[in-house]
Amino acid sequence: GFQFLSVSSNGNLLTIPFVINATTGNVGIKQNPSYSLDILDDYAATTISIRIKNNLTSAGGSAILLVSNHNSELSSGGISYQKNGGGYLLGRLALFAGGDGDASLGTEYVSIKATGETGFSTTNPTNLVSLGGNAARIIWMERHTTAETAGNTLTLTAGGAISGATNKAGGALILQGGLSTGNTESGVTIQGCVAGASGTADRTQTTAIQVLGNKVG
Repeated sequence: GFQFLSVSSNGNLLTIPFVINATTGNVGIKQNPSYSLDILDDYAATTISIRIKNNLTSAGGSAILLVSNHNSELSSGGISYQKNGGGYLLGRLALFAGGDGDASLGTEYVSIKATGETGFSTTNPTNLVSLGGNAARIIWMERHTTAETAGNTLTLTAGGAISGATNKAGGALILQGGLSTGNTESGVTIQGCVAGASGTADRTQTTAIQVLGNKVG
């Protein structure tokens, strides 16, 4: 293969910074490669090990890492860090999937703003976690995959007072429906599976408590 060597002033070999394996085509940076691209990251935490830099000074400058199918590139995805302005959000980190490689990064599924708000299927999240509002969404746990095993518990908990504080309340857990306009209402529905005959058939989710506007039923 090929090696680009680092040599000291007295002629001693210092490192193997870059290696191309002639048999496999694997490329190694700072080590002999076992994979297509094999990078040894031994830099200090305060330095950058990998950087993709766009030298454009225009408002739309960005850095993009593209990962694609080795053949057709139809399943490509990528990570894009938007530099500034130009129709993009300052300092936004975006994750894409399903593009066509050369022409497009595909659909943006995750967007993280410089201020920490994270959006799923939305490019401009306004809360810590935001979901796109153009379709109904479900957040859930997948069913257990072990035979003859009950489902696991999902717990949502509000923040607690600092340990050792005197008479300080915990945070409230608030469930609220979406904003409505005019003479319409929104609410919250709580459902559960009512017991049926003994067996293996799935039970149907049934509404137990429903809040609509200021009414409880």
